[in-house]
Amino acid sequence: MKSKLLHLFAATLALLAGCVPSVFPLLNEGDLVYEPDLIGAWTDDDSTWTFTKQKPDPASKTYTLAIKDKNGATAEFEALLGRIGGKLFLDISPTDLGKSGKNICQWAAISLIPGHLFFRVWEVGPKLKFTAVRADHLSSLLKKDPKLLAHRVVSNDGVVLAATTADLQAFFIQHADDEELFPIYDIDGLTRVASTAEKK
Repeated sequence: MKSKLLHLFAATLALLAGCVPSVFPLLNEGDLVYEPDLIGAWTDDDSTWTFTKQKPDPASKTYTLAIKDKNGATAEFEALLGRIGGKLFLDISPTDLGKSGKNICQWAAISLIPGHLFFRVWEVGPKLKFTAVRADHLSSLLKKDPKLLAHRVVSNDGVVLAATTADLQAFFIQHADDEELFPIYDIDGLTRVASTAEKK
Protein backbone atom coordinates (compact mmCIF):
# COMPACT_ATOMS: atom_id res chain seq x y z
CA MET A 1 0.00 0.00 0.00
CA LYS A 2 2.75 2.44 0.96
CA SER A 3 4.74 1.61 -2.18
CA LYS A 4 1.70 2.29 -4.38
CA LEU A 5 1.10 5.60 -2.63
CA LEU A 6 4.72 6.68 -3.06
CA HIS A 7 4.57 5.76 -6.73
CA LEU A 8 1.40 7.81 -7.23
CA PHE A 9 2.93 10.65 -5.21
CA ALA A 10 6.06 10.73 -7.36
CA ALA A 11 4.16 10.53 -10.63
CA THR A 12 1.79 13.34 -9.67
CA LEU A 13 4.48 15.73 -8.52
CA ALA A 14 6.82 15.24 -11.48
CA LEU A 15 5.35 18.02 -13.60
CA LEU A 16 8.76 18.60 -15.06
CA ALA A 17 10.74 15.69 -16.43
CA GLY A 18 13.35 14.45 -13.98
CA CYS A 19 12.01 16.10 -10.85
CA VAL A 20 12.65 14.45 -7.49
CA PRO A 21 9.91 14.97 -4.89
CA SER A 22 10.66 15.35 -1.19
CA VAL A 23 8.47 14.78 1.85
CA PHE A 24 10.15 17.63 3.75
CA PRO A 25 10.90 21.21 2.61
CA LEU A 26 14.40 22.41 1.78
CA LEU A 27 13.99 25.85 3.36
CA ASN A 28 13.28 27.04 6.88
CA GLU A 29 11.49 30.31 7.59
CA GLY A 30 14.78 32.01 8.43
CA ASP A 31 16.21 31.10 5.01
CA LEU A 32 13.46 32.83 3.03
CA VAL A 33 14.07 35.94 0.95
CA TYR A 34 11.63 38.17 -0.87
CA GLU A 35 12.76 38.94 -4.41
CA PRO A 36 10.42 41.49 -6.02
CA ASP A 37 11.81 40.75 -9.48
CA LEU A 38 10.36 37.25 -9.25
CA ILE A 39 6.80 38.60 -9.25
CA GLY A 40 5.10 38.27 -12.62
CA ALA A 41 4.63 35.79 -15.43
CA TRP A 42 7.52 33.94 -17.07
CA THR A 43 7.26 31.74 -20.13
CA ASP A 44 9.02 29.50 -22.63
CA ASP A 45 7.75 27.17 -25.35
CA ASP A 46 6.47 24.62 -22.83
CA SER A 47 4.87 26.47 -19.94
CA THR A 48 4.09 29.73 -18.15
CA TRP A 49 5.03 30.23 -14.50
CA THR A 50 3.20 33.06 -12.72
CA PHE A 51 4.39 34.19 -9.29
CA THR A 52 2.30 36.39 -6.99
CA LYS A 53 2.93 37.41 -3.43
CA GLN A 54 0.72 35.65 -0.91
CA LYS A 55 -1.80 37.85 0.88
CA PRO A 56 -3.05 39.24 3.19
CA ASP A 57 0.21 39.40 5.19
CA PRO A 58 2.33 42.18 3.64
CA ALA A 59 5.41 40.84 5.45
CA SER A 60 5.03 37.41 3.86
CA LYS A 61 8.00 36.00 1.96
CA THR A 62 5.87 33.25 0.48
CA TYR A 63 4.64 33.20 -3.11
CA THR A 64 1.76 31.60 -4.92
CA LEU A 65 2.87 29.96 -8.15
CA ALA A 66 0.52 29.03 -10.98
CA ILE A 67 1.93 26.83 -13.75
CA LYS A 68 0.16 26.38 -17.08
CA ASP A 69 1.63 24.01 -19.65
CA LYS A 70 1.35 24.23 -23.44
CA ASN A 71 -1.66 21.89 -23.40
CA GLY A 72 -3.57 24.17 -21.04
CA ALA A 73 -3.20 22.01 -17.91
CA THR A 74 -2.74 24.11 -14.78
CA ALA A 75 -1.60 23.62 -11.19
CA GLU A 76 -1.10 25.88 -8.19
CA PHE A 77 1.78 25.76 -5.71
CA GLU A 78 3.14 27.46 -2.65
CA ALA A 79 6.61 28.70 -3.62
CA LEU A 80 9.45 29.49 -1.24
CA LEU A 81 12.59 31.32 -2.34
CA GLY A 82 15.56 31.25 -0.01
CA ARG A 83 19.32 31.16 0.42
CA ILE A 84 21.30 28.35 1.98
CA GLY A 85 25.06 28.35 1.89
CA GLY A 86 24.88 31.63 -0.03
CA LYS A 87 23.06 29.94 -2.94
CA LEU A 88 19.52 30.67 -4.09
CA PHE A 89 16.95 27.85 -4.15
CA LEU A 90 13.27 27.55 -4.98
CA ASP A 91 11.01 25.07 -3.15
CA ILE A 92 7.51 24.49 -4.52
CA SER A 93 4.71 22.28 -3.20
CA PRO A 94 1.19 21.80 -4.65
CA THR A 95 -1.73 23.46 -2.91
CA ASP A 96 -4.63 22.29 -5.06
CA LEU A 97 -4.37 18.49 -4.91
CA GLY A 98 -7.86 17.07 -4.93
CA LYS A 99 -9.60 20.45 -5.18
CA SER A 100 -10.41 20.52 -8.87
CA GLY A 101 -11.44 16.88 -9.08
CA LYS A 102 -11.25 17.03 -12.88
CA ASN A 103 -8.53 14.62 -13.87
CA ILE A 104 -8.06 12.35 -10.87
CA CYS A 105 -10.14 9.88 -8.90
CA GLN A 106 -11.51 11.45 -5.71
CA TRP A 107 -10.02 8.72 -3.49
CA ALA A 108 -6.62 9.07 -5.12
CA ALA A 109 -6.75 12.85 -4.72
CA ILE A 110 -7.53 12.54 -1.01
CA SER A 111 -4.54 10.24 -0.47
CA LEU A 112 -1.95 12.40 -2.23
CA ILE A 113 0.76 14.09 -0.20
CA PRO A 114 1.69 17.70 -1.11
CA GLY A 115 5.45 17.15 -1.40
CA HIS A 116 8.25 19.50 -2.39
CA LEU A 117 10.26 20.02 -5.58
CA PHE A 118 13.62 21.81 -5.40
CA PHE A 119 15.35 24.05 -7.94
CA ARG A 120 18.72 25.78 -7.99
CA VAL A 121 18.04 29.38 -9.08
CA TRP A 122 20.77 30.95 -11.19
CA GLU A 123 19.16 34.20 -12.33
CA VAL A 124 16.07 36.29 -11.55
CA GLY A 125 15.84 38.90 -14.32
CA PRO A 126 16.09 39.71 -17.08
CA LYS A 127 15.39 36.00 -17.44
CA LEU A 128 14.36 33.46 -14.83
CA LYS A 129 16.92 30.65 -14.94
CA PHE A 130 16.65 27.62 -12.69
CA THR A 131 17.36 23.91 -12.84
CA ALA A 132 15.63 21.02 -11.12
CA VAL A 133 17.49 18.22 -9.43
CA ARG A 134 18.65 15.78 -12.12
CA ALA A 135 16.90 12.59 -11.05
CA ASP A 136 19.18 10.06 -12.74
CA HIS A 137 22.31 11.57 -11.24
CA LEU A 138 20.81 11.72 -7.74
CA SER A 139 19.61 8.13 -8.09
CA SER A 140 23.14 7.11 -9.07
CA LEU A 141 24.60 8.85 -6.01
CA LEU A 142 22.07 7.16 -3.74
CA LYS A 143 22.78 3.76 -5.25
CA LYS A 144 26.46 4.19 -4.46
CA ASP A 145 25.73 5.40 -0.94
CA PRO A 146 22.14 4.71 0.21
CA LYS A 147 22.84 6.50 3.50
CA LEU A 148 23.65 9.76 1.74
CA LEU A 149 20.03 10.93 2.09
CA ALA A 150 16.99 9.17 3.51
CA HIS A 151 14.79 8.12 0.60
CA ARG A 152 12.45 5.52 -0.83
CA VAL A 153 12.92 3.94 -4.24
CA VAL A 154 9.71 3.85 -6.27
CA SER A 155 9.32 2.48 -9.80
CA ASN A 156 11.88 2.75 -12.62
CA ASP A 157 14.63 3.76 -10.19
CA GLY A 158 12.73 6.91 -9.22
CA VAL A 159 13.14 8.16 -5.68
CA VAL A 160 11.17 10.11 -3.12
CA LEU A 161 13.37 11.96 -0.64
CA ALA A 162 12.51 11.44 3.03
CA ALA A 163 15.47 13.29 4.58
CA THR A 164 14.91 16.05 7.14
CA THR A 165 15.27 19.69 6.17
CA ALA A 166 18.61 19.86 7.99
CA ASP A 167 19.97 16.86 6.09
CA LEU A 168 18.62 18.17 2.78
CA GLN A 169 20.30 21.52 3.35
CA ALA A 170 23.64 19.94 4.22
CA PHE A 171 23.52 17.85 1.04
CA PHE A 172 22.41 20.60 -1.34
CA ILE A 173 24.82 23.18 0.08
CA GLN A 174 27.62 20.73 -0.65
CA HIS A 175 26.31 19.97 -4.16
CA ALA A 176 24.90 23.38 -5.16
CA ASP A 177 27.49 23.89 -7.90
CA ASP A 178 27.50 20.28 -9.11
CA GLU A 179 26.54 20.66 -12.78
CA GLU A 180 25.71 16.96 -12.97
CA LEU A 181 23.09 17.39 -10.25
CA PHE A 182 21.92 20.86 -11.35
CA PRO A 183 22.74 20.98 -15.09
CA ILE A 184 23.04 24.60 -16.24
CA TYR A 185 24.23 23.89 -19.79
CA ASP A 186 21.75 24.75 -22.56
CA ILE A 187 19.43 26.49 -20.08
CA ASP A 188 17.70 29.36 -21.89
CA GLY A 189 15.45 30.21 -18.96
CA LEU A 190 11.99 31.75 -18.91
CA THR A 191 11.25 35.17 -20.36
CA ARG A 192 9.08 37.71 -18.54
CA VAL A 193 5.78 38.35 -20.27
CA ALA A 194 3.79 40.35 -17.71
CA SER A 195 3.69 41.59 -14.15
CA THR A 196 0.83 40.14 -12.11
CA ALA A 197 1.29 41.86 -8.78
CA GLU A 198 2.81 44.89 -7.16
CA LYS A 199 6.43 44.53 -6.14
CA LYS A 200 5.94 45.91 -2.68
